Amino acid sequence: MAENLSPCVRTIIKYLPFCILRTAKIGYRNPRYHFALKKSRKAYHTYGNLYTHNVLFVAGLPKSGTTWLENMLAGFSGYTIVPDPHITIHDYKFGGTHHYDISPEYLDSLNRSLALVKIHAHGSSHNIKLLNERHIPYCIMYRDLRDAAVSYVCYVQRTPWHPEYPIYKNLDLKAGLYHFGKTLLPEWRDWVVNWLENRDPERSIVLKYEDLLKDNEKEFLRLVNFYNLPQDKIIDIVEANKFSKVKSKSSFFRKGGSGDWKNHFDDRISDLFKSQIGDFLIDQKYESDRKW
Repeated sequence: MAENLSPCVRTIIKYLPFCILRTAKIGYRNPRYHFALKKSRKAYHTYGNLYTHNVLFVAGLPKSGTTWLENMLAGFSGYTIVPDPHITIHDYKFGGTHHYDISPEYLDSLNRSLALVKIHAHGSSHNIKLLNERHIPYCIMYRDLRDAAVSYVCYVQRTPWHPEYPIYKNLDLKAGLYHFGKTLLPEWRDWVVNWLENRDPERSIVLKYEDLLKDNEKEFLRLVNFYNLPQDKIIDIVEANKFSKVKSKSSFFRKGGSGDWKNHFDDRISDLFKSQIGDFLIDQKYESDRKW
């Protein structure tokens, strides 16, 4: 929804009450799901014989480039983004979907369709069991949590229908980052750890945003091979989805670079993040020590 809005529409929406925007988004979820599902089922009959897997599943940490990756995967003929209609209410109820348990009914509805699923659900035993039982391969994508935090706060502050907009709208960026560090940061760290610890290595692939940004074609090819997708369109898809191009077309994408957090952290924020994810950043090779 957000990535398709023009700056003009965003300006108008900004002045609407949060309760109206929330109601509109909740009401929109089912029509959007049914329209996409119908399209994906129709495409299955046309293109289904071209692919090994009818569902391409991406479990992504919020603000980690998964919309970019999703658009790249949509370059393969027939695949349609089919949103989970149950997740919106969970989002408003709990202020996020990074601890969401996927609905079995939703996955079952994707039978005989060509569906792209991008979801921020956590790596719980429930979710991984569902994916394994339905033989759905999955990609796990995340990024440096410091950059993810900056992207998240900026996104929420300019998205009036976001569940946490009332919390962040009156905070400046530094205050927002400090609030994020005290609240969501430990949960996002656990999101990454749980997926990495619980995933089935035979059915999953791990992709870091920084690697995709550094060598788009190489990392996308690795994912294409994992899903056993045709390789003849890779160059065209990568060229059409270079970050510089998609950023210019949509306000949904910010700077997109790696290490932007250095431009926004002060000592107070850095100390908080070190206390929460210092060891995690070392474990994930983002830092060699705590001297950052």
